[in-house]
Amino acid sequence: MLLTILGAVVLAVALCGVIAFIFRIVMKRPIPKGVLPVTAGIAMFGFMAWNENAWYSRQVAELPDSVEVIMTGEFSNFI
Repeated sequence: MLLTILGAVVLAVALCGVIAFIFRIVMKRPIPKGVLPVTAGIAMFGFMAWNENAWYSRQVAELPDSVEVIMTGEFSNFI
């Protein structure tokens, strides 16, 4: 859990750096007030959504060859 939160924060800071670079260097304008917090929030939300939906394939790929997945449960979230 700690690594998930750390990954989300690092991604948010990195994306804010890219956006700041684009506004400062490429567009030669100051950064509008709300752009960086919104960018950080979108980055964190996107990372958490990806992490929630992609964990199974990563876990199965890390299993040794001697382990076989016998059954998986199907679950559909309404949200």
